Amino acid sequence: MLDRNESSCIDNAKPIKISFLGDIMCESPLLKAAFVDGGYNFEGVFEGLESLFESSDYVVGNLETPLAGRKLKYTDSMYSFNSPEEFGLSVKRCGVDLVLTANNHCCDRGIEGLRRTIDALDRLGLSHTGTFKDSEVNSPFIVEVKGSRFAFVSCTASTNANRTKCAPTLLNVNLLDEQSVTLDAGLIVRLKTGIVRHLIGEERYAKHRKKKGLTPKKISVDNSIDKTRVDLYLDNIAGQVRKVQKEADYVFVCPHMGGQFNETPGLFSEYVMDCLSKLGVSGVVSSHPHVVQKCELINGVPCAFSLGNVSMSLSTPYVVRDNMPECGIVLHFYCLDGAIQKITITPTKIIEEDNGYLRVETYSALFACAEDHERGQLVDEYRRILRVVGSLDYEIEASGLPEEILLFEF
Repeated sequence: MLDRNESSCIDNAKPIKISFLGDIMCESPLLKAAFVDGGYNFEGVFEGLESLFESSDYVVGNLETPLAGRKLKYTDSMYSFNSPEEFGLSVKRCGVDLVLTANNHCCDRGIEGLRRTIDALDRLGLSHTGTFKDSEVNSPFIVEVKGSRFAFVSCTASTNANRTKCAPTLLNVNLLDEQSVTLDAGLIVRLKTGIVRHLIGEERYAKHRKKKGLTPKKISVDNSIDKTRVDLYLDNIAGQVRKVQKEADYVFVCPHMGGQFNETPGLFSEYVMDCLSKLGVSGVVSSHPHVVQKCELINGVPCAFSLGNVSMSLSTPYVVRDNMPECGIVLHFYCLDGAIQKITITPTKIIEEDNGYLRVETYSALFACAEDHERGQLVDEYRRILRVVGSLDYEIEASGLPEEILLFEF
């Protein structure tokens, strides 16, 4: 287990390294594979990231599953999650310090599950922000790292309200848009949805489509936006940012939004990114699309639209493989004297074993261990990630793939 408290010496001349991870998930194939001898063992999943985080001073990741306990039923379907506490423990042990919990799966076990997740994270000693108990103040998380104060605002555009039949408010979830359970779809669409979900089963239906050569799930795009309504929620986020800007040296906003499996952000994401960047924050780091998207400067603020996946079960029938959901990036901010000095990325890849168990590795580590005939594919994937992130034209040497690539320098 990574321990960053071994040395309390602060080097004021050395930048503080803050690292961000994408979507940390635990789906049915992994859950089943991790069940051994009457218990769950996820320790091998994130071991490949431990050495990477040894040089990080603080690590933040998007925890896209409740930890609501066996009582509320562990994950048994494609779109509704609940994982054992052992999964959260493995996340902490690899070096993650803070998890973002405002996302579309935070209410998969209702408000009770949301509260139980908060309790579980507290028991694990894993800091969290984005979801709250009724009695808590909905406020950003602030932490001191090597003498500087960092604030993190976690928020989400969706909570899958129609699926969970739970529409949370700002009392429990830091929202980017209103959540509601609607019956807007036509009668035929509602009947089809009901038959698939409750009679056939979504996983069985997706497998059937896949067998027939049909796409089990379409690449989605987030082009729908009600700016009048969304602006009300953005005003709330802006108020939180203004408050913590008085208390922290750095402020990061982490929205959960975007079209799934789509390399290109939609109008909603572009609009929200533009609005958040105007708040004068240190950076905006988004998640949800399950593939890597672009990183760019907007109004002078570094904005990452999607870091992709950390741990997703690629064998799950709904996964669309076109845009490399097996890939992700770790985004590193080097901070000094209240400013960002530079930003780098580390490309990562998910390896799924035949039994469904996952392990996450950096491309540099995979390349070092690969056979000669395997290295060409790794290089092609690595280059594609760099192109998507920022059209990076990086000369790759035959000796290996760099662990970190410079994205921005200020």
